[in-house]
Amino acid sequence: VEGVQAADGTLHPVQQAFIDELSPQCGFCTPGFVVSMATAHLNGDTDHDVALAGNLCRCTGYAPIIRAAKAAENAPVPAHMVETPPILRAKPKEKDLVPTDLEGFANWYEANPETTLIAGATDVGLWVTKHFSDLGQTAFLNRIPELRGISETDDEIHVGAMTTLTELLETMKTKHPSFATLIKRYGSTQVRNAATIGGNIANGS
Repeated sequence: VEGVQAADGTLHPVQQAFIDELSPQCGFCTPGFVVSMATAHLNGDTDHDVALAGNLCRCTGYAPIIRAAKAAENAPVPAHMVETPPILRAKPKEKDLVPTDLEGFANWYEANPETTLIAGATDVGLWVTKHFSDLGQTAFLNRIPELRGISETDDEIHVGAMTTLTELLETMKTKHPSFATLIKRYGSTQVRNAATIGGNIANGS
């Protein structure tokens, strides 16, 4: 969370607001709230209930946290927050497959059916962190362009299996607003940004 502040130590507006509004309690949830608030602040998102839906405070101190978010709303976005940092990518392990071609992957998967398929990992990731499962051979499917995207015909909407819930939500806002409202109940913004339609259907989650 220290990375949210400027290089010279100047606090981010949401960090300062957290202090001013006496928002921290036990401190366990503070880093997550600060990072979520800083992201919302960067994006100009003032719907704090939605932006912070994925963060939990076991001390039930939500009132001062929301006050801090509101207090920082109109503060300028710090320059260091709009700079593009280098993207750090972990190198796939030897047993990890990252296919970019649907037909080629289909042929490979037919010969390797024991492979664990991974999309956004919002569900499969818990197999590792909660159950300490060994996933064995894995294949990450979110680089296959044929599986992503939303297209429309006169009477149908086609949704690719690797389309995220956030992408579907944006389309449904104008097409089917009531369905868009339902999608918001699937999880927090962080989860919807990663979770895919195909993964949720395949795992029944």
